Amino acid sequence: MKKMTLTEKVTALIEDDKKYTAYRISKEAGVNQATITGLRTGKKKIKNITLETAEKLGKYWEDSLRMKLIDFYQIEDLQSQKTAMEESIISLVQSNINQAKEFVENDFVAEHGSAYEGFDPEWDDVEPVKELAKENVTDVDEAIEVERVYFDGQDFINGELDDLKKINEELEDLTDEANKIIKIVEDIENKGFDIVHVTHSNKSLSTYLTLNKSDYDRFMEEYDGIADDDEFVEGDDETFGVRIANHPSGEFWAEESMRSIAYKNNYINIDYDNFF
Repeated sequence: MKKMTLTEKVTALIEDDKKYTAYRISKEAGVNQATITGLRTGKKKIKNITLETAEKLGKYWEDSLRMKLIDFYQIEDLQSQKTAMEESIISLVQSNINQAKEFVENDFVAEHGSAYEGFDPEWDDVEPVKELAKENVTDVDEAIEVERVYFDGQDFINGELDDLKKINEELEDLTDEANKIIKIVEDIENKGFDIVHVTHSNKSLSTYLTLNKSDYDRFMEEYDGIADDDEFVEGDDETFGVRIANHPSGEFWAEESMRSIAYKNNYINIDYDNFF
């Protein structure tokens, strides 16, 4: 990324009040919230804050720019699916617990439509129901344990667990691939190249970097045998692109818009599976 002074980093952080709220900065950077608010309202000046505070804000800005797994659209989407599935499992098991709790509180008289309708406490063992009524689940592991102990073989959450397993497996594979991209970007930065801009494809696990054209020859020399510029077309811009992916570029059919979309070709290709 472009080299910035400490003052420039703090200024950029303070000015981006949409992405970085005063509360968020205060909580994550360990800086008094009133200081952030004062800098944004103009009551405080960056030149007047302590060096320690400025360094905390500068480091927070740097860390926020580092590529993270959640920056990839595909991983973010799977994480959301995983969270929704986990919440569904927890909710389903907790619902069964709540029915047991209500049954116990009503002296084992079940409401119409309850899972315990027809339950006869004179003949059935009420102890497991009493114990279930004491349970409370807050995560998936607890939900699975409750299901195993109290509902073994009744298939309350087995389908959801299968779906969660598939999501976790896909997430693990994507995480491994995304980590390869992150390491490549770090390698490029560590070699002194100024990455002007980074963007991720929302259609596939591909990352696009923009670098200064003055670094083109050194970049190709540094990554000789790794960087493929066969499809590179030099433009009038003062920059060039680097595409990091493990599949060839080309075009794809966008069903929603009923048209063919072509990848841009003014970039150098790096296959992340063959990098290290």
